[in-house]
Amino acid sequence: HARMSLDYPDDINALRLLFRLVPPTATGPEIVQALEKYPEILELNRLPKLTVYTCAYNADATIGRTIKSVLEQDFTDFEYIILDDGSTDKTAHGIIQAAQSDKRVKIMANEANLGISSSCNRVLDAARGTHTIRVDADDHLLPGALSDLVRLMDSKESPAAIYPAYLEVGGNACMNSDHHIGGAMIRLSVWKELRFCDGLRYLEGKEFFRQLKDRFHWMEY
Repeated sequence: HARMSLDYPDDINALRLLFRLVPPTATGPEIVQALEKYPEILELNRLPKLTVYTCAYNADATIGRTIKSVLEQDFTDFEYIILDDGSTDKTAHGIIQAAQSDKRVKIMANEANLGISSSCNRVLDAARGTHTIRVDADDHLLPGALSDLVRLMDSKESPAAIYPAYLEVGGNACMNSDHHIGGAMIRLSVWKELRFCDGLRYLEGKEFFRQLKDRFHWMEY
């Protein structure tokens, strides 16, 4: 009932701490006993339930609202990866401020602008959550959005992806599953098989959903 894998840098810190408590020759039961006595060790490298990510390019005017909508969600078991895609405005300042105020925020940056598809693929390579959701830098989540989507993802149907309705500026509800991938919750396991088309700067969601529909059964409710 205890497991420790070495997949991420944080795992090394947990392992170093563990072997200050038990000798390297410790048996399995001795290691488990130490972890039960000091459960904080496993918190050092515990994987989050969800990875939320935003790829931002020159989004200084909107990125603050986007970040605020994520960090104020009632569902809290997530990491939030924000990638600055070579912005030339003050986008990076807003991202750094968010990382300083909330330990769930992790920062990535491209030295030059790579575009949305390549940037998303970089983030997904680093994602650790069971599920993922992209929140674009000019969008924001409604209160309770993450808890509702995670609940549906963990339902008995166990979908590979959920594409919810969204509200456009002005309050019009849209069911656009053809290109706007922001807000879609997708299992990390899907990203092991599919990827955004590297180098594609527009309609990357349309291309991804084409792959998704070819690979999985698609249902509309």
